[in-house]
Amino acid sequence: MTGRFHAVEVAVILLSLIFVQDKIFAQSSFPPLAVTKKDTTLKTGTKSVLNTTRAVPLIDIHTTDTGGMTQISPDSALDLLQSHKTLILTPTDVAQTFNSKDTTIIHFTGPTFTHQPEETSIEEQQVTISFSTLKPCNAIVYYGLSSYYTDSLVAGKIDSVHDFTISKLSPSTLYHYKVIAKDSEGVNSTGDLVFATASPASSTGTIRAYFSKQVDPSVAIWDTANVVDISQKFINRIDSSKFSIDIALYSLKGTVGQRVADALLNAKARGVKIRMIVENDNANTTPIASLKNNNVPLITDAFDSVNAGRGLMHNKFAIFDYRDASSSADDWIWTGSWNATDPGNYNDAQNAVEIQDRTLALAYTVEFNEMWGSDSDTPDQQNSRFGMRKRDNTPHRFNVKGIPIALYFSPSDQTALHIKEELDRATSSVNIAMLTLTRSDLAQELVTLKSSSVKVRVILDNNTDTGTQFPFLQANGIDIRLKGTAITGLLHHKYAIIDADKASTESRVITGSYNWTNSAETVNSENTLIIFDRQIANEFLQEFKSRYIEAGGSDAITGISENKINQEISAFELKQNYPNPFNPSTTIEFRLLEDSYLDIDVYNILGQKIAKLIGGFLKAGAHQITFDARQLPSGIYFYTMRAGTRVYQRKMILLK
Repeated sequence: MTGRFHAVEVAVILLSLIFVQDKIFAQSSFPPLAVTKKDTTLKTGTKSVLNTTRAVPLIDIHTTDTGGMTQISPDSALDLLQSHKTLILTPTDVAQTFNSKDTTIIHFTGPTFTHQPEETSIEEQQVTISFSTLKPCNAIVYYGLSSYYTDSLVAGKIDSVHDFTISKLSPSTLYHYKVIAKDSEGVNSTGDLVFATASPASSTGTIRAYFSKQVDPSVAIWDTANVVDISQKFINRIDSSKFSIDIALYSLKGTVGQRVADALLNAKARGVKIRMIVENDNANTTPIASLKNNNVPLITDAFDSVNAGRGLMHNKFAIFDYRDASSSADDWIWTGSWNATDPGNYNDAQNAVEIQDRTLALAYTVEFNEMWGSDSDTPDQQNSRFGMRKRDNTPHRFNVKGIPIALYFSPSDQTALHIKEELDRATSSVNIAMLTLTRSDLAQELVTLKSSSVKVRVILDNNTDTGTQFPFLQANGIDIRLKGTAITGLLHHKYAIIDADKASTESRVITGSYNWTNSAETVNSENTLIIFDRQIANEFLQEFKSRYIEAGGSDAITGISENKINQEISAFELKQNYPNPFNPSTTIEFRLLEDSYLDIDVYNILGQKIAKLIGGFLKAGAHQITFDARQLPSGIYFYTMRAGTRVYQRKMILLK
């Protein structure tokens, strides 16, 4: 394509590039544009991707444990991709191009990413990165502990579907990576991406959900949801901390706020390191003053002098004991809709979730440090970033003891897009309880789901907020209601429960601080969790049914019976190995109800993974594999099968 951009086109490109910052992917709706230049450096955004003069430690070429890929140094890998050198347009490039009188703009001619790179398998010491390209091509993944990548993997064959398994990693560690794709027409690249390995065995992966108002246990599968004084649970977590607390709260006031502040001061007195971030509009309260007067390090979102308090620091999260590296068993994160205020605790319908997982605590700490401006006890105003200045620099996918969890921060991570993608996968039901909903794209998605026979129910706190989608949803036949009179305060939730009513579907819940609004997406500092766990989704369903009945809902909400769960478990079957005891090999049979991404791993008695038998997609049906243990000593071993949110384990004995 030749010619010049109109001003509107330039504005669109500028906004798109600024919005995704240095994470640029080719998308079918808006593929990256490029200007061919005589340059030896491939750039994405404003960062150099490859530079042949950069000094990088050389790594011997080998093929051990790389799944048929060759591991070499980044600069050696560059030699395999020598061809056109292309500069992805930055905002500055666009401006220069617009002002140029003789410039040819062309669509990028290298490989197009049809599915962006993402982690499809996450373990303690290895992660699989998967992506696809429109046409078969060569590919390289660079990775390391920073964006100065020290290692790389080169695909063993030219293909359009790419799976790179990166091994010999450390547990609970953040890694940076970049994907380069090359064919005969050119080179394409992602920006700097990140992933995190799973937590070590000492992390328990415990997940607890708390609710402030009564629930309906008639839909409970196993446990009845916890209805508690949420403030006391939060204070209990503060009281149990031993080393550090990093806390980002929208509001801290009233009697509840003072109780939380007193607990924090008691923690400080026993040596716990505390850092705190609050919303600037809510900073002049007595509890916050008491923290400041006792020298607790504290900033507001106005600390970032560039963003200057625009939008809200609307988070309600805390991280406990992550900054103590001596143990992975005491690292907790706390999030949800709950505000530490009297109305927030006693009058409003609220939820909170706490999770014990070191890697998840790592991700929240990266986000906290970005707002704080440093990883020390002292905030750094020059590096502090809030609101629109935040970067998409945290991992998004986690394996918490076999439970997949996704995490997105706003406004940097395109949270609305990920919510829409999750809604789009719904096959049975979507139940939503939320303070307010003003995003038309998410409202339209709900209408689309209804037309596809997905049951959609929505409860909102009000229908008067500017831009509310209440009338649109109502006009399109969505079962949408306002909160019932039993809620004397706000219906303050921000959750959606997906497919929690059928045994054959993947139940999950979306929760956090993020209202489905334009402000949450574009200017507020927010966090959103997606938890793929049947029990947690069921507990939220118990909460939803109670609110739904209060709101006058008449549709029958039925949970999954334990009998149905048992039937599903029998359909997803991991059989006992045979022979057992065995020497030196044994056969393991299993059955899948549906096409699934599957992992089967072998662990020793200490919980250390000593073999991966399967890691990839398998068709539904019966399968068998052979485990050869001739290199292992006699003893008791465990083999574990993970398929989505389902985890099964059996014991076997090697007797030589």
